[in-house]
Amino acid sequence: MQLISTTDFKGQITYVNHEFIKISGFSWDELTGRPHNLIRHPDMPPAAFKNLWQTIKAGGVWHQLGKNRCKNGDHYWMDASVTSVYAGDEIVDLPINLHHAHRGNNRQGREPVSMDDRGKDREVAI
Repeated sequence: MQLISTTDFKGQITYVNHEFIKISGFSWDELTGRPHNLIRHPDMPPAAFKNLWQTIKAGGVWHQLGKNRCKNGDHYWMDASVTSVYAGDEIVDLPINLHHAHRGNNRQGREPVSMDDRGKDREVAI
């Protein structure tokens, strides 16, 4: 299942596809215009998202395995890639978030990895 969302540079959701709505359990109206961290699972460390914003604002592509929260309190795992859209050297569109989702405990043997405040990789115990 491929989930797609876009945000502005303040992290407000501007678009979600049908699959995103379906797996999250939130409606279009509950998601759009709201902070993307609405779906952040409490097991995900804030340092991971700090690194995400640093990476895309610097023109990079951020790719990590993570855990999101559903409206009903359940969760899903996602293999996420986040980037901005460019024309030459100029950002012309908002960040695009592509997620390949795995429901419940199906992590396919992988643990999420985040960046601590010093920029070194570390495993996150979940």
